[in-house]
Amino acid sequence: MRIDSFLRVQRDLKQSKIAMDRALQQLSSQKRINSAADDSVGLRLVKGLESRIRSLQQVNAKNIPSGKSLLTSAKSALLDLKSKLNEAQLVAVQATDPDISQAKRDELNIAFQEILSEAQSMAQNVNWNGNNLLNGDLNVQLQVGAEVGDRFSFSIKSFSLEAQGLNNLDFSDVASAKEAVTAVELAMSKIEGTISKVDSWDTSLSSLSTSNIVRITTLQEAKDTRELINLPEVTLQYETSRLNLETQSSLLTSSLEFQASLFQSLIRRF
Repeated sequence: MRIDSFLRVQRDLKQSKIAMDRALQQLSSQKRINSAADDSVGLRLVKGLESRIRSLQQVNAKNIPSGKSLLTSAKSALLDLKSKLNEAQLVAVQATDPDISQAKRDELNIAFQEILSEAQSMAQNVNWNGNNLLNGDLNVQLQVGAEVGDRFSFSIKSFSLEAQGLNNLDFSDVASAKEAVTAVELAMSKIEGTISKVDSWDTSLSSLSTSNIVRITTLQEAKDTRELINLPEVTLQYETSRLNLETQSSLLTSSLEFQASLFQSLIRRF
C-alpha cells in the first residue's frame, strides 16, 4: 500500500470513529443535539423553545388558577353583598306602607341602617390573600402567556355605601322610604352587572388556559422535531460507521502487516 493510501485509510478510520461515537451518543440520549458542537444554532432554538414552554406551563399552573380563584372569591363576595342589600330592600319596602305608624317606620329605619352598616363592612373588609375585593383597590394584571405583553387585566370598583349612593338614606316619611327602595335596587343592579363581568373574565381566563395548552403542544412538537433523533436513521448511521470502521481497521492492519513483512525482507537481503 502506498504512503498516501495508508494516510487516507488512517483519516477515514478517524472520521468513521467520530461518526460512530456521535451516533452512539445520540442513540443513548435520544437527542440529535447534545452540545453546541452538534448544532449551535439548533441548540439556541431548542433552548428558546424550552424557555417558552416553561413560561406557559408556569402561567397555566399558577397565574391563571390564581386569577380564577380570586374571581371566584370576588363573585362570592358580590353575591353576599347583593343578598345583604336585598335584606335592606325588603325593610325599605315595608317602610313605604302609608298605613304603618311613624314609630314603626323609625324602627324599620334602625334595622335598615344596621343592615347597611353590615354591607359597608363587607365592602371595606372582604379580601382574598390580602387583596381587598370590593373597596375599589382591586386592580389586577396577570401574566397569561410567554411574551411580555401577554397580560390580562381586570379591576372591580368600590362598593362602599358612598360609591353606591346608599349613604344618608333614612325613612323620615313614605317618600324617603321609596327613594331608599329605588337606591337599593340600583345598587343591586350594579352588583349584578359586575358579577356578569366577573363571569366573563373567568371564562376568558379559561379560554386563555386552553389556548396555552395548544401552544405548549405545538412548541413541544417543534422542539422534539429540532432536538430528537430519527431512530431508524441514526441506527443506520451507527451501523454504517461501525462497518466502515471495521473495514478500515482491517485495511490498516493489513497495511501494517505488509509493511512489516516488506521490512523483514529488506533486512534479510542485507
